[in-house]
Amino acid sequence: MDWTTFFLSCRLGLLSEENVALKGTPLDTLVSHLQEKVLAFEKGERDLVILQHKIGIRWSDSQKETRKITLVEYGDPQGFSAMARLTGLPAAIAGEMLLEGNINRTGVVEPLYAEIYEPILRKLNEAAINFKVMSQS
Repeated sequence: MDWTTFFLSCRLGLLSEENVALKGTPLDTLVSHLQEKVLAFEKGERDLVILQHKIGIRWSDSQKETRKITLVEYGDPQGFSAMARLTGLPAAIAGEMLLEGNINRTGVVEPLYAEIYEPILRKLNEAAINFKVMSQS
C-alpha cells in the first residue's frame, strides 16, 4: 500500500479498530459508515460545487472564440446539498419534460439539442441555479 492510499484509508477510518454496524452488504456497510461517521457535515457546514468549462470555437468565417462557463453553487445547511441540487434538479426537470411529452426523441438522448437544454436551463435559472458565460475572441 502506498503512502497516499494508507493516509486516505486512515483518514476515512477504514483501518480503525472501531466496531462498525453491519448493513445488508459490504458496500452498504461502507457507505453507512462513511455517511454517519466520516463524511457527515458538522453543524452549519455545507458543500460547495465549482464547475468551469472552457470551450474553443472556430466559426465558419475562421474567427476563433473561447467561452468560459462557470457555475458556483453552495449547499443549504438546512436543506439539500449543492451536489444533490445540481444532479437531481436537471434529472427531475428532464423527467417532467418526458412525462409532459416535451421531449419527442427516443432512446438514449444527450442533452445537446436546444429543445432539451433550453427549457432545462430556464427552469434551473428559476430555481436560482445560474452560471456565468465569458467570451474572448
